[in-house]
Amino acid sequence: MKDEQTPSADPQAPRGPAPRAATPPLLRALFGLGSLALLGTAALHGARALAPPAGDDSSPQRHAIFVGINAGLALGLLLRPRWLALPLGLLVLQQLGSHGSLALAALRAGATPGLEDLSVVGGLPLLWGALVWELRRRS
Repeated sequence: MKDEQTPSADPQAPRGPAPRAATPPLLRALFGLGSLALLGTAALHGARALAPPAGDDSSPQRHAIFVGINAGLALGLLLRPRWLALPLGLLVLQQLGSHGSLALAALRAGATPGLEDLSVVGGLPLLWGALVWELRRRS
């Protein structure tokens, strides 16, 4: 008995999985800016690890750890693998607890929260939300 093969509707059609949709330009810009911000933050932590400023309660080792975390996430935002949503989400939670509590304490004391605290509280959740949206859109 002869095996029957179903001819392809279009012999020129590409084989394999469909190409993933291109990232919209606004999201590409957001991920690029986020990556630059994370690299800048890694550099700031590096400087603080080498020469802690007066009144800094964080140890040089903690700053060194955040150099690696921020540099790794900066690269991750450029590549955007599926698994990146989890570590970035965990960092968002940790930073909301840390910088969020500092910002809230400043507000309760009648002061203006620091730019560093406000940018972390506003920027990281935005990046995480954009990443999750992009990953869901691609799948």
